[in-house]
Amino acid sequence: MNIPGVIAKKSYDELIKSDAIVFAGIINEHGNLINCLKSSDSHTEHLNADDWASIAIQSMLTIRMQMDFDKKLGDLQFSFHRRKTYSIYVALMGDSAMFLISKNNFDADLANKLEDLTREETRQILN
Repeated sequence: MNIPGVIAKKSYDELIKSDAIVFAGIINEHGNLINCLKSSDSHTEHLNADDWASIAIQSMLTIRMQMDFDKKLGDLQFSFHRRKTYSIYVALMGDSAMFLISKNNFDADLANKLEDLTREETRQILN
């Protein structure tokens, strides 16, 4: 069963196989983190449920605020934040968003795969 706003398990498995990805999840339209997978990573292990919830809400708020400029600058495709050790990638999928945390060895090939995945998942949701 394909639930709107939720990435298929097979797609998740492919994402989490990447050495760069340490976390993959879906943020629903209310900013709640749903359907997520984590790899074991010493830097993110100390984050508790409240931390993850806060990161998810902040990420969705950032996306929604950026959408205020869609008419003038074109539709927002994704948001990307780079920190010292990790990067956060948030891509819209209908009313929800794909949420990824990666090590900073995130490259253009992986970004293209993520864009293709979100496009395909969104197409399946909307059809």
